[in-house]
Amino acid sequence: MILPRLARLQDAAKIFELNGCVASTSLVQWSVVMIEEEIVGAQSKVWVIENSPDGEAPLAAFLCACHLTEDQWEIRNLAVAPEHWGKGLAQKLLEALRCYILALPTPGAAEVFLEVAVSNLRAIRFYEKVGAKRLYLRKNLYGSVDGWVFVLKWS
Repeated sequence: MILPRLARLQDAAKIFELNGCVASTSLVQWSVVMIEEEIVGAQSKVWVIENSPDGEAPLAAFLCACHLTEDQWEIRNLAVAPEHWGKGLAQKLLEALRCYILALPTPGAAEVFLEVAVSNLRAIRFYEKVGAKRLYLRKNLYGSVDGWVFVLKWS
């Protein structure tokens, strides 16, 4: 398995494809244009994990995060292809984000916020396992679906 790397514009279609594979659990379907905007955005970072070194196969996983304030970030999207569930890819992506944040010129603690639909029990268990704390339940986060707001604190 390949390690996480920062996404390139040419990855947008593959990210879109992967996000479509897991849309039933995330409830959010991004367009290719939205993904491209995240890849080139000054405040955003997108990491991918490929299935093969030649980059020809579909992506195994991706993570998109946005820098909100000096010490606050938001995970906007994290998806792992179902055939790669349980292989530690989401944890590798989180570690890539953590290393990036802690290496920034303004050292210190960071808060990373994320939202998860209440029905996405797999994601809820994962985030709790890696130390995320539930802050509150947001009603109608995804249309008529409620979602938990979590925070990860890194220093």
